[in-house]
Amino acid sequence: MLKDHLNSALVIYEETPQSLIATLNRPKVLNALTHELLQYLHTALNRLGLRTLILQGTGKAFCAGGDVVYLSTHPEASPAFFQAEFSLFYRIQRRENFSVAVMKGATMGGGAGLSAACKARVVTETTLWAFPETVIGFVPDVGANYLLPRLTSKAMGLYLALTGDRLNGADCFYLGIGTHYVEEAKLLELLLALKDSSNALEVLTRFHTSPDRALCSVLKQQSLIEETFTNVPTIEDLVTRLVHQSSEWARKTLATLQFMCPLSLKVELRNFELGATQTYGEVLDHEYAVAVQMTSVHNANFLTGITTRLVRKEKTRPAWTPATVAEVTEEMVAACLTNLNGPHLGTSLIRD
Repeated sequence: MLKDHLNSALVIYEETPQSLIATLNRPKVLNALTHELLQYLHTALNRLGLRTLILQGTGKAFCAGGDVVYLSTHPEASPAFFQAEFSLFYRIQRRENFSVAVMKGATMGGGAGLSAACKARVVTETTLWAFPETVIGFVPDVGANYLLPRLTSKAMGLYLALTGDRLNGADCFYLGIGTHYVEEAKLLELLLALKDSSNALEVLTRFHTSPDRALCSVLKQQSLIEETFTNVPTIEDLVTRLVHQSSEWARKTLATLQFMCPLSLKVELRNFELGATQTYGEVLDHEYAVAVQMTSVHNANFLTGITTRLVRKEKTRPAWTPATVAEVTEEMVAACLTNLNGPHLGTSLIRD
């Protein structure tokens, strides 16, 4: 085990000669990430060496994202929080050692980004995966704009980025989000095998069983999604495409987009296209600037979205500013894309 002073109620560690298991331990809030929790994970990386890193969550979730409710009322905390989060994911992603995320249950936002940084990503029949940020006046971050344009379907990636739709484990596997599919009843056995193995990939291969494609949920609409979300120049054009379709899927998707924060939709479309040609590190640098701007500087929509959806738990559309896509100007989008006043993420802040 790790030394007592390195352990925390927030993260439970188990250490073997072959691996280090880090278990996120905030089950009442679906293992939401805090600045302190992220610092404990940095400490774990500092002593990992070349062993396998195994990440999991207690309770019914892997990790449902960052503690955005706290950030909405403490905007001054955003730069330090995102620096700790983004630099952790960058460190995991670029390390040579093998890393495994066990994506049981809710895996959303920061949790989706944390798992995406790992070399192996285990999904199960209970996996519920999403980047739901546009509904809270924010945008997908934590490397989302590196991952999503590179799925087996780029159009599906854009659809997920803008609508926040939720994937199940089978969807995740066939889109390339998950690398291995393991029945949840076998997870304990998998972990026992992984923690003492010098060949984690062999263990994962042994436990993996490809799910029946009939189990997919969102992918059942793949043809419609690809027809609509391929080569989207503007959000206005996307809305027009949906208006001219007669399917029930198009009607629901249009209603979903009209519910989301208009500024978030336009900023995310720009982020998505930029991310398609950037390296993972470049994506994180850009997303960091946007995250700080939208949660700490130009943060009216973020505060409105969090208050309406997560604090008051209202189902009505938040009072976005501007209220419609047509009112969102290029100047408004540009103001969210650059964090001129800093601090900047930068490679100098990323340590091993």
